[in-house]
Amino acid sequence: LTTLTVAGPMMAAALLIGAEAQRDLGRPAEALDDALLAERIGRRHLQATLPVLSEQLALQFADSRVDGLDLAVGLLDEDESGSRVRRIWDQTTRSRAGILDQFAARNRRLHADCDLVAAAWIDSARVIREQIAHLTLRGPGWEEVGDYRGMLVDAERRLHAVDRELSRCSNEASSSRGEVGFAELAAGLPADAALVAYVSPADADTSGNYGVFVLPEAGADPVFRRLASVARVDAAVAAWREQLVLGGADARGFITVPRDENERLAACRTAGEQVHHLI
Repeated sequence: LTTLTVAGPMMAAALLIGAEAQRDLGRPAEALDDALLAERIGRRHLQATLPVLSEQLALQFADSRVDGLDLAVGLLDEDESGSRVRRIWDQTTRSRAGILDQFAARNRRLHADCDLVAAAWIDSARVIREQIAHLTLRGPGWEEVGDYRGMLVDAERRLHAVDRELSRCSNEASSSRGEVGFAELAAGLPADAALVAYVSPADADTSGNYGVFVLPEAGADPVFRRLASVARVDAAVAAWREQLVLGGADARGFITVPRDENERLAACRTAGEQVHHLI
């Protein structure tokens, strides 16, 4: 199977089905191998398509592609450390950085080696993004709602086309640097620092739990810990954000504004401590 890493999404989907079957049969080692291979194939297929996709379409494609990481993380035990944690964290890092790194490299290259054609496309992208922002902020005006939506769709279509041209102008950007994985992150960690990376269920529902990878210090083994449920963490973060922005709400749901700054800081601190406890 390792010779098929350049295959497309159908192979990745088949491997993920196989990984689920191996997990259900009580074969975690085989399940992990298949899940991580499915993830690598899906990521490489995505990277191969990036030169002809706009940034927004690339993000949408990445969100819908086969994802083997959720299954792989689910195979980890509480407080597990060692090679399995290292392998899954490595693939998580590579997949997270894929799109952002490629488009950041593209933009750096275009600005560094900007010719007249690329400059024109860059300026067009800026103008269209400003148009989209203006339309979004003002909402429907003199035109009918259907016409307004058509204007937004047309602007987004033109932006996709410009982004595709910018990608074609900078095809070399995708090969200008290698992937960054766990080893590269760990090698750059200062001696007095720790490294953490949070993961959430792939379907982002409220029935699963958040998890966190922890590298306590340079040279140590990475550790995985399972955190509170998505519902509890998200509710605590929302309450903290509400205190920071609005001052919170009472039992009836009405916004309450603290009488003085010290009271507000105390309320924010209490809400923040709840988040800190959960994560």
